[in-house]
Amino acid sequence: MSIHIRTVSALVAVVMVCFAVSPAATGQGGPRAQPQPSPERSPTTGSEAWEWPLAIPHPVVRGFRAPLTEYADGHRGIDLAAHPGDPVYAVADGTVTFAQIVVDRPAISLSHAGGLVSSMEPVTALVEAGDPVRRGQLIGRVTTGGHCGDGCLHLGARTYGRYVSPMQYLGGVPHAVLLPTESAALLTVREDSRRSARAHLLWRAILRDA
Repeated sequence: MSIHIRTVSALVAVVMVCFAVSPAATGQGGPRAQPQPSPERSPTTGSEAWEWPLAIPHPVVRGFRAPLTEYADGHRGIDLAAHPGDPVYAVADGTVTFAQIVVDRPAISLSHAGGLVSSMEPVTALVEAGDPVRRGQLIGRVTTGGHCGDGCLHLGARTYGRYVSPMQYLGGVPHAVLLPTESAALLTVREDSRRSARAHLLWRAILRDA
């Protein structure tokens, strides 16, 4: 076998090695998943994302706690920090189904597409039962009463009569987003550098033997 043929064979072998898939490309020791906060208007499964009923800031001071049974203790919604007089907005397009006093506090309920119902209290209503509303429309103002006293707005959500956490419609669940790590980036640079060096030496050998 001539020197030229041996050189060409070596070139083929090196090219195959140079363009082999590296561990970083297969995800081994490469990017890692890090949770990123979801925007407030991110899509939700089976339904349009809800608008927050209060203007920013609206920290959640008490979360949802599902009752073990229909009549057991629990917290059937979330409490948002608020003050009497704060404006309250519709979380989504729908129809007012209730706007009256419940025991010791005024409440509002809205019916939405997909069997969803939102409820808010204590709220002095600026709408009446039967009124159509649009997402983000002013529908009332925070007042006093109920377990919130004068320090929060209670937001509830029901789907076909079952209480669920409103957070799943407000985009409160973080999504995993792949972010490149520093080690993965350095590994890619090193591999590219090694391939370039090997290719350069190989081409020098081919030109020398030609």
